[in-house]
Amino acid sequence: MLDAISLSEEELGMLFGPASNGTSGNSNLQAFKRNGKLHKLCEFHRERANLNQKKLDRKKRMQRSKASSSCGSVTSDDDSRSLDLQDESPRTVESAVTSSVFVKSEPDLLDPELLLPTSLDEAPLMLGCEELAIFCSLMTFDTNHGAPHFLFRSIMATLLSKVNLALYVLQLFVNAHSSRSIGPMAHRYETLITPAPYAFSIWAFIYTFLAATVVVDCFWPSVSFYTSAPNASVLRSLFAVSCLMNIAWIVFFTNEFVNVATFTLVVLWFALFALYAHVVTERRDTGFDLKRYVLSELGLTVYFAWTCAATLISFAVTAQYVASDYLSLTSYVALLSLLAVATLSAVIYEGDVAFGLVAIWALVGLATKNTTLEPHVQLIAMNIRACATQSAAIVAAFIVISIAHKLLAPKTRFQPLQSRAPLYSDKPIDYGTTHV
Repeated sequence: MLDAISLSEEELGMLFGPASNGTSGNSNLQAFKRNGKLHKLCEFHRERANLNQKKLDRKKRMQRSKASSSCGSVTSDDDSRSLDLQDESPRTVESAVTSSVFVKSEPDLLDPELLLPTSLDEAPLMLGCEELAIFCSLMTFDTNHGAPHFLFRSIMATLLSKVNLALYVLQLFVNAHSSRSIGPMAHRYETLITPAPYAFSIWAFIYTFLAATVVVDCFWPSVSFYTSAPNASVLRSLFAVSCLMNIAWIVFFTNEFVNVATFTLVVLWFALFALYAHVVTERRDTGFDLKRYVLSELGLTVYFAWTCAATLISFAVTAQYVASDYLSLTSYVALLSLLAVATLSAVIYEGDVAFGLVAIWALVGLATKNTTLEPHVQLIAMNIRACATQSAAIVAAFIVISIAHKLLAPKTRFQPLQSRAPLYSDKPIDYGTTHV
């Protein structure tokens, strides 16, 4: 196909190899690579479209001049009608001239080949010499650099998914091995906002769905929420950090390094927050997918919601450890208020029912907890349980309202129009009395 085009020596140098230093071809290629291939190709075709528009305007002026000089009639090939310019208004004459230009001249003036080529075989038919040289350079650049980059991303995704699977299995092993030590240590550093022991059975639910998240990403990546992320490697690395921080928290807490354990829990919270923010943003942009939600997103959502409650409890543990006594009622209520605000934000703005149910589970576990303490501490505990009961009721009410709003809200009959692609030029195209 390239033999069909006669090129000069300088153009052949632009097409098949870099030009010498200081040549215009080399500077064009360097500027093109710097600005991006799509932008430059659009610039070429924008110039071609502008030239076509100028031709169309020139032809229309010629038609008007011819019509005014003849002072006769304007004939259309479709209906062979004549308009007397002396008897018709200027707008009628302009409409007739414009119609004549559209019918007779537009197919000859507008270039039908304003499409970007997709291969080297199509390029000589659509592009000029300079455009062809740049396009061939881009195709060569994509072949040499695009494929290795894609291959590297694919290898990193597979490797990180396998690493996350191994770290998750290690996390399960450490949790199972230390389960008998965590209970006595939690009882030793118990706070007034620690839920009843049965509430911690939620870990079985968390680990079950979190295992589904890891396995799906490893063996069925098309359903995983990592796949659509532009920074999937970063998100997978954050999950690896969460596994390491979970293991570190168990090690430090069971060895009575309470302050360090709280720090590791904060790092765990930030890692899960980044993952949860991506999940919420992706769900808002692409819509709700039940299969992806159950197999990939649900485990992370429940894990993050419970980590929010566990982090606040860990803050209370550290504060009591430093003060060597229970905290004031205001301090405990402030921590519960943070949990309630975070939960209501997820329920109201994102409609995350799972997050709200986990928070309700923690609050109900606190409200139903039975304690035997000193009279003044027991009074504080009763007030805290009342606050937890009220918070759980408020969250439950907003969950019901959110579900009812989704079910009863009127649905539009028509889908919203998609944003159309811009024209070749930012300026409106003027065909007399018509604007596009």
